[in-house]
Amino acid sequence: MGHATLVVGMAAMNGKLFCATRDGDLWWREPDGFDLPWQQIGPAIDVTAMAALNNKLFVTTKANQLWQRDPVGEDSPWELLGHAIGVVAMVGVRAS
Repeated sequence: MGHATLVVGMAAMNGKLFCATRDGDLWWREPDGFDLPWQQIGPAIDVTAMAALNNKLFVTTKANQLWQRDPVGEDSPWELLGHAIGVVAMVGVRAS
């Protein structure tokens, strides 16, 4: 399907794939069978896990924080939701 260099978190939503990379970028692409290029849509700093739900992207960070943002637009800001307690993957995330 293609390459996904330096990916630390990936999610799917609305027929698109989203990923955060180790170098702090957020990308998206269509999930078809061809090697389409990823398109950068903003920052995603120190991501350890990623998920998508209800038209929002969610990430946890190395600082144990939980963030959300809209999946569209390069200028869509991340919003801090709280602390991510004991998160290894996005399943079981709790905000406090």
